Amino acid sequence: MYFELRVFFPDREANRHNAYSRGSKKVYQFLEDFEQAYGRFRKKRGYYEGMEREYLLRSDKVNFKELFQMVKPFEKKLTMAMQMEQIYEKVDFETADAYLFYFPRNCYFYDDEDEDDDEDEETFNSLRSLCPRCSTRGIREPIYIKPNSRLRNLFGEEFAGASDELGYGVNILSDPLRDYLVQQGIAEKYFRPVYSRRGDQWTYCFWPDERKIPHLSLIDNVDTVIGKCPTCGRQVFLGTAKTKSESLWNRLRIPLKFGSYPIPELWKLKREVGEALPPLSLTEDYFEDRQLLVMNRELFDLIAEKLPRVKKRSVPIYFADFDTEVRKSARVYRVHMVYR
Repeated sequence: MYFELRVFFPDREANRHNAYSRGSKKVYQFLEDFEQAYGRFRKKRGYYEGMEREYLLRSDKVNFKELFQMVKPFEKKLTMAMQMEQIYEKVDFETADAYLFYFPRNCYFYDDEDEDDDEDEETFNSLRSLCPRCSTRGIREPIYIKPNSRLRNLFGEEFAGASDELGYGVNILSDPLRDYLVQQGIAEKYFRPVYSRRGDQWTYCFWPDERKIPHLSLIDNVDTVIGKCPTCGRQVFLGTAKTKSESLWNRLRIPLKFGSYPIPELWKLKREVGEALPPLSLTEDYFEDRQLLVMNRELFDLIAEKLPRVKKRSVPIYFADFDTEVRKSARVYRVHMVYR
């Protein structure tokens, strides 16, 4: 795995108020030095509005620590932007034990745009609010989706799939793909019908096993905060612990430590839970407002054989021996971990 970092520098028109337009020699020299050091990674056409330079850099080709040390002194002198994404490679999927599963294309609910609709009045609302205090949400049957023209074209192919755009665990798949998985031994109970607004069965979706992955059995290696809702009692992961600062470095999507050097996010599943993992299961814990869908290796390999693109959005999970505790600060702390 590696990190992909996009660095954007502004045009002068968008930065009249700062050192760029005031002719700061240090800023101009910095831009020249950055171009000399990383010009080979500069994109010919950037897409970030108001920016005139865009660089696409990889952590396996560039020393990010040196780059951050070079850029940080100019954070307040020059309005710039950074976007970071963790990229998984073929070997990551080949060595993983399970996966957070998502199809690369999106499907949509009828209530995507208006989440405040009264669920009793909204006939086609497949999402329901589980608790008004912690804002957790879940899927209810029957499941309705919006099969727009793009989705219809996608499902015109023999093997196709799409995940709900909001990330609530609805993964629809074409009839031929579903039939193939059943023929390969995946039980029919792991599939449920999906309907169009007219009430016609349009396709199928994955349906997880009734057994859920227990509390704190699936964790990542970042500084995570968890809270127990006093109203419904659900365990809700509130995200990564953040400092009060809103600097450029804390706005990067991956936590930066050790002198602003990125640490890969690794998902671990307790070995005793993983070894008895069914083809599909949900976490008992809620990550922000939703549960995560975990797929075992057998089912993932069957799908990837027909749709290699599923590796684009899915995330590897590894079995490990560990224990956890929740501190008074609500931060999850790993007591012990042994890697494979």
